[in-house]
Amino acid sequence: MWFCNTLQTYLVTVVLIPQTARMHKELRVAADVDGMIVAHTSCVKHMMDQLCLGAKLQPLRDAILEVLDLGIQLEYARAEHSGAATLSGTDGDGDGSMGNRGNDGYVIVLRQIQADFARLVRFICGGLRSVARAVSGEDAVRWDVLADMLQPGHGEDM
Repeated sequence: MWFCNTLQTYLVTVVLIPQTARMHKELRVAADVDGMIVAHTSCVKHMMDQLCLGAKLQPLRDAILEVLDLGIQLEYARAEHSGAATLSGTDGDGDGSMGNRGNDGYVIVLRQIQADFARLVRFICGGLRSVARAVSGEDAVRWDVLADMLQPGHGEDM
């Protein structure tokens, strides 16, 4: 949830709202339709880049999508564990004769998800900072902001 909330906050407050306001301002001062097209094209390009949708940021976008997939895996694991515990009336071990094996499998899955999450967030933060150093300007500043927002320790327990 922390990752999704952070990503949504970045997308809306750091990119979409300011870029939309900028585009509206540039459209109002455009001399003609050609000026409006240039303003729109420029703002859309900035949005695409800042939202990590540009071709050069494909690895970062893929890593972000992997983190979101981990949330789905976590929900499946939770539902499976919860369903097994409910069906057996015990701790998820079926007939009660296998002790804690159901919980052990669940814990292993949780640890793997946590390890993958930490690895991916480190990759995303490092990648954002690297890209920001390689370019300059508005996009670089926003990528640094996103890296700061995703920096481990800024969110809740991961």
